[in-house]
Amino acid sequence: MVGALIVATFMLASCRTYGGHGTEQATYDEVAQVVATFEAELASARNELPALQQAAGSNAAIQPFIGQFEAMMATHAAMVDDHKERLAHLDVRTGPMGRLSRSYRDLNQALGALVSERQEVKIGYEAIAIDVRSAMFGQAFQIETPAEIGRYQIVPPYYEKLRYALERARLDLEPTLAG
Repeated sequence: MVGALIVATFMLASCRTYGGHGTEQATYDEVAQVVATFEAELASARNELPALQQAAGSNAAIQPFIGQFEAMMATHAAMVDDHKERLAHLDVRTGPMGRLSRSYRDLNQALGALVSERQEVKIGYEAIAIDVRSAMFGQAFQIETPAEIGRYQIVPPYYEKLRYALERARLDLEPTLAG
């Protein structure tokens, strides 16, 4: 009987090995920071709309992107409201009782969701910006390919520096060789 009680106590105490030591409050603070940053990004997007409208006045090819940008801002505003709602309903429990609750798990899940949604909106704005630049500059505008964007994941930065240095040296030598 005593052995079963010790085993049961050990299992209940050891099944929750995450959280505690202030991580709940730190995660909550990080969630609050993400919400504040996301709201500031919405304000920044609202400030960019007049510039886009002004550019569309002189270039008709940009006109369709105003509607897309406004739709993205509406989605962004709805997400900001949702994020504030999530933040208001998060419960931070610390101490021994906090370790037995879902507090840490809920905070972690909320943080992951908020960061993912923020990234989704950022990608949407970037896609519109690329389309606007393409409409403005035509063939002169070239987009970096994903291979170039993710190149540092494939090749260490030191080797990239060497490659660029060799390319510059080759380009500097070519005019002298031709002359």
